[in-house]
Amino acid sequence: GRGFDLVAERAPLGRNVQVTLCAAVAAMGFARGLPAVRFEQDPTVERYLRDALDTLPPRAVVLGTGDHRTLGFPYLQRALGLRRDVLFVDPRLLPMPHYRARIERRLGRPFPFPQTRSIPTVPVAETMLATGRPLFLTNVFTSSIPRALPVYPEGVLLRVLPRGERPPPPDQVL
Repeated sequence: GRGFDLVAERAPLGRNVQVTLCAAVAAMGFARGLPAVRFEQDPTVERYLRDALDTLPPRAVVLGTGDHRTLGFPYLQRALGLRRDVLFVDPRLLPMPHYRARIERRLGRPFPFPQTRSIPTVPVAETMLATGRPLFLTNVFTSSIPRALPVYPEGVLLRVLPRGERPPPPDQVL
């Protein structure tokens, strides 16, 4: 708007020309933004989330990060009623007392480390595995879990096993 005011002051244009110029700039902005809007409305993320939920065994725990996961899994579970037995956990949110308390209630056990700003991801994973529930990663948000615990691909996720267990051979994974 300020740019249009400066142009109008320096080069007096008729009202119709100013309106036409504003409309042309708005149309160009709309045209440039349309691909981004189409991308955001694409059902790919929802398909990924549904596929992830569909392939999980009962009572699985899923660790993952990213807004599309942190908000997407709860949306599918709470709003659409899909796979409420699955527990999604964003480890970056565990330092928040209310989030941590909710996850501890769902797991049925507290985390064995003090509340801090840093997240000891391997102890978090081991606490979840100790419940007997299958554990999965949506993404490798830290290299410490795959370095410390056996991990292998299963569907669109990564299965995490307790220390000492071996992943199945590739032909069984397929």
